[in-house]
Amino acid sequence: MRTILDNFTQHVADVNRLIEFDREVMHVAISAVEELHERLVNKMGITNEQMNGGRALKILRGVRDNESLKPRFSLILNQAVVLLVSYFGSAVEDVFSSAMTATLRDGGSSRLLKEDLKLTVGELIDAASSAEDALVALFIEKKDLSFQDMKAIHRAFRDYIGVEIDKDAVVNNIILAQACRHVIVHAGGEITPRLTRQVSEAFPRDIKAKLPNSSVVQFSQQEVQTIAESMMGYLSNLVMKTESAISRTSAQH
Repeated sequence: MRTILDNFTQHVADVNRLIEFDREVMHVAISAVEELHERLVNKMGITNEQMNGGRALKILRGVRDNESLKPRFSLILNQAVVLLVSYFGSAVEDVFSSAMTATLRDGGSSRLLKEDLKLTVGELIDAASSAEDALVALFIEKKDLSFQDMKAIHRAFRDYIGVEIDKDAVVNNIILAQACRHVIVHAGGEITPRLTRQVSEAFPRDIKAKLPNSSVVQFSQQEVQTIAESMMGYLSNLVMKTESAISRTSAQH
């Protein structure tokens, strides 16, 4: 499970680089103009800022320091939220699958062993000869388990792994991100009544404490980073509690 956590950490780092794209571009541009400016001044003696790149350098530094390009990269910030929600859902599913595999290897919990699954004969034959991870994938499919919203995630881990996660600001931040991801992808980011209802009970939270009645959702860089930190904290806690639950189950067999 630590590998799952490490992979998600790398995904978060990739997203952070994405939302810093404008600063990286400015850094490359400024470095190139600085090098040219120093060469023209020191080796060719050109002191006119219009001729030696000095004026252009001041403009570029001003754009960087004032973050003038940020508004033009607003789409990237929203897409960063979409990516984080996708990475998070996959990581949580991987934790669940890993826990289920370990539980089955130890003989399974009483609740898990009593679950009914509707299988075709072909699926039953395949299941009988499948490895544990394939059985887990079949179980997730037949139970139609979702890892795209927090209620479904908490229910799956509570019922089948024996892990309880308290609802707090961290969870509420993720609930908001998941709900906003849906409207970004499917409704052009429009703040719909459905979105407002979905997040109405997600309090307290650290981002977008109040949504406007009608507008388009737009995340800031700080909000994206807060979402990433919330997901990292939640996933770390989930892994810790899941590993403890697996140890308890193993000790019982």
